[in-house]
Amino acid sequence: MADGSRDPAGPSAGRGAGDSIRRHSRSFSFASRLLPTGKRQAVEQLYAWCRWCDDGVDTASTPEHAAAFLDQAAHDLRLIAAGGVPTAIESRWLASLVRQYGLPIEAAGALQEDERRRRATTALQAQLEAEEARSGVYAKLKELLGSADGKRFRNFAQQVSLDVLLGYANVHLGKLGGRYRLERV
Repeated sequence: MADGSRDPAGPSAGRGAGDSIRRHSRSFSFASRLLPTGKRQAVEQLYAWCRWCDDGVDTASTPEHAAAFLDQAAHDLRLIAAGGVPTAIESRWLASLVRQYGLPIEAAGALQEDERRRRATTALQAQLEAEEARSGVYAKLKELLGSADGKRFRNFAQQVSLDVLLGYANVHLGKLGGRYRLERV
């Protein structure tokens, strides 16, 4: 192929998928050896596509990169559904399996849409937590100062005023003799 990737229908189609399964899941790789060669290759290709999707989202450096990856994978799924050739080699493996076994491509799209929704929910949850933290400051101020009739704030203002007046009075008493001092009880 022009981009240097392997043809999923060719004899080496499962080799990259097999490498992926051996690199990421030794136990699954070992268990897949119990399958006949043809079936094993198909299982390895499906696993490699799933691994590619999972890693593409989980290892993305930013939510934007994860979204871009999901867009690319969704584009590949649309190409597969339309009978076209997808961009990524892993998606080509999936296309081969869809053609060979008549797999329902809609299920893969539904999984990706679910991942997109989960990521959006996570982002919204983070925004909600940030808003709750900000609103906590106002709730604390309301607790300290606010009430519907203004009584709590009036009491607070009177306490501050009394403290200021006591300070002035103590300065004046200190000038007169220094022996007396006023305190709030």
